[in-house]
Amino acid sequence: MLGKGVFEGCYSLNEVTLGENLTEIPNFTFQSCSSLSGLIVPAKVKRIGECAFMNSGMEAINIPSAVETIDTRAFQWCSSLEDVTFNEGLKTIGEYAFSDSYVERVALPSTLETIGKNAFSNCTSIRTIVFPPKSIANMASGLFNGLWRLSRVECEATVPPVIPANTFDGSNGTLYVPTASIEAYKAADGWKYFGNVEGTTPVTGNGDANCDGVIDVLDFNIVINYMLGMGGFSSEDAMNNANVNGDSSIDIVDVNGIINIILGIK
Repeated sequence: MLGKGVFEGCYSLNEVTLGENLTEIPNFTFQSCSSLSGLIVPAKVKRIGECAFMNSGMEAINIPSAVETIDTRAFQWCSSLEDVTFNEGLKTIGEYAFSDSYVERVALPSTLETIGKNAFSNCTSIRTIVFPPKSIANMASGLFNGLWRLSRVECEATVPPVIPANTFDGSNGTLYVPTASIEAYKAADGWKYFGNVEGTTPVTGNGDANCDGVIDVLDFNIVINYMLGMGGFSSEDAMNNANVNGDSSIDIVDVNGIINIILGIK
């Protein structure tokens, strides 16, 4: 068992081995330990306390699956902290838990139930955020404010999870979602903040290159002629149908795809 603030302000502390039976890292334990760049959190730890690593020299940390709570300001102002791994099992991330740190990627686990106010605000190094495929029950405001380097936000849920309207205020980036759900995200509170929304799944063509409702040798011939520069498609829908593998290019792969459809292989 560790006492509250037991190493607080130990500026020269650079290495610590924690006991394997430890179940909590108490409040202020490593606050302002500026030389402490990393440590292994024991597998039985369930809680990382308030300000436990605040303003420390931590560069990377793996949050074990037993950890259910990362408390308020636990990693705030960790200016060297770039790599954080959240494992399934985590339920709560407290207010300002990682604010003003240098985390580059945030992948939120599906077990997460609560994220406190400004948990990742002003983390100007964050480039990627990955959301779980379901709504997080309690999300406070300002979670990802001011992330001007943010380039990618991913969410694989077909129905947009509920998030506060100002979740991404002042942040940049492109939102990547299931292709069939693009319009739903563009209309959903919070998600509609993004001016650029792209699909993560290719839209595949059905092989009907002449839009006559039948996939046959005529479709095969149309695609071959197109590839040889001897003809075009009658409409945009026809061209989309010919793109059987959904890669936005009409080529021999699509020809093979149409042959397989005709033969009943695909």
